[in-house]
Amino acid sequence: MPNFSDLVEFKVAQNELEIFRRILFSKDIELHLRREWGSHEPGHREAIRSHLASEARTSDTYSISHTEGVGGYALLRASDSWQIGLDLELVHRVSPAVARRVSSSPEEFESSPSSESLWTAKEASYKALKGMNQPAVVSELNIGSWETYDSQIETYRLENLQAFDFTVGYGLVFKKIPFCLSLFVCRP
Repeated sequence: MPNFSDLVEFKVAQNELEIFRRILFSKDIELHLRREWGSHEPGHREAIRSHLASEARTSDTYSISHTEGVGGYALLRASDSWQIGLDLELVHRVSPAVARRVSSSPEEFESSPSSESLWTAKEASYKALKGMNQPAVVSELNIGSWETYDSQIETYRLENLQAFDFTVGYGLVFKKIPFCLSLFVCRP
């Protein structure tokens, strides 16, 4: 079992959040991340939901994620039909075999920057598609159009977004080793 006190605390700086907002075309994204909300902590789910209940309004959409060492939620204020998905993962936990298993095709896996990028992009996109049009499994999502923004940020598109009755969607992957975070926003 890993020593969680040795993990670097995962924080997103204000300037990084501003970049996320620009890439995702949404000034109303908030990220709430804490070490004590990591999956290694007893009661982490309840703690996240309690904090979310005190912050969210009925017009907001949100997505919750947690991994060992960090947990939290992404909040999209006054979403006006926009949906948001968040995924957090420890980079070392995502093997190429796992990423291949969830790939929609060998080409999707080969074109992705890394296994953890593909995994977290699929998970965040899947969460954003919650509801009636969500696919049964993440392998039905086709992630592509990868671009490198800088040394820590990659952008992507959900190539088959229309298959789920959504028309617009933007995604990013942010790596701050040992963690990987993905956000995806979309609307019908």
